[in-house]
Amino acid sequence: MKILLIGNEAFSMFHFRKDLISGLISRGYDITVIVPPGDYVSQIMALGCKVHTIQFSRFISPLQDLLLFLRLVFFLKRNKYDIVHNITIKPNIYGGLAAYLCGVPKIVSLISGLGYIFQETTSFKKKILTPIVSFLYRLSLRLNTKVWFQNPDDMADFVSKGLVSPDKTVLLYGSGINLEEFQEDNVTEEKIKFITNKLGIIPGEKIVLMVTARLILTKGLLEFIEASRKCKNLKGWRFLMVSPLDEGTYDSVDVEEMKKLIPSNLIWESDFHSNIKTFFKMASIVVLPSKVREGVPRSLIEALAFSKPVVTTNVIGCREVVESGVNGYLVPPGDADALANAISDLALDDKKREIFGQKSRILAEKKFSHKNLIRDIQKKLYEIT
Repeated sequence: MKILLIGNEAFSMFHFRKDLISGLISRGYDITVIVPPGDYVSQIMALGCKVHTIQFSRFISPLQDLLLFLRLVFFLKRNKYDIVHNITIKPNIYGGLAAYLCGVPKIVSLISGLGYIFQETTSFKKKILTPIVSFLYRLSLRLNTKVWFQNPDDMADFVSKGLVSPDKTVLLYGSGINLEEFQEDNVTEEKIKFITNKLGIIPGEKIVLMVTARLILTKGLLEFIEASRKCKNLKGWRFLMVSPLDEGTYDSVDVEEMKKLIPSNLIWESDFHSNIKTFFKMASIVVLPSKVREGVPRSLIEALAFSKPVVTTNVIGCREVVESGVNGYLVPPGDADALANAISDLALDDKKREIFGQKSRILAEKKFSHKNLIRDIQKKLYEIT
């Protein structure tokens, strides 16, 4: 059986879908991946699948999107697949339409969060784009065999808006994580020493860690900075924000202004790291104060696997990884005081951090194991018995 996966980033396809790709290959499926050209194409190929590169425009561009659609059609006319599995918004829309026009028997899509277009803002651009994207989603998803949602709220929203039929929905939490790979024993002391020396972290300092893929305001950067300021009296604690620069997005940060806000107990690591396991090993508490709905944040799933207590906001997606008072705390979005109080509560209680961390690992094993996810994808999404 031949399966095609279409994604809009080679980095994400490798880091978040490599276990799915490897798992499907080990089960005897012939896997091809379409991603844009980039540094991670060779690493995807090394998994044992074929790779075809097509350029994706990051933002909405009618001409570029039309070219993308036509390239997908031409590719699918020349190559026959039993299943096309689309990941993220542009593949979901244009990959789904192209697969249908080319007669692919099974078409499935992953809705990994609703993104900026569906956030509650008054942006003029959003008011223009939301009905267009909704129309395209409605058109494409009606042609899908199944649609995979990572949290129940997104699924309910798509159904209530008439974007997808309820009988086509499949709820599978997160992207799955390799629990053998993501654990503390796999991080060496040499790697920790390299990072601590690079960032000037004093040996013995405990770390409150926030990791985001991009430096954008909606992830709660300013709230994290303010919470760190409110926690300056916590002796022996350092706040660490791992957030690479991203100046091209709608809510990117004015870096110079942000630097003025950073207190002495906070370190901002702006370099890109393809492997962030070392940061999770170093952390005593992991935080994500996101102000907008998520799919299920990968950084928080990884924190669970590393047995870390988590403080995050009570927003769609984030709340799927925390049982408040069991493995962490949920705080209101945009509330730096509540965030600081939750962090302080954990920082001042070693035993609670230990117990919450143990519960996090149990939750990761129960809810986010990649082995269980691959089994469910094969059975519930691909409908292969």
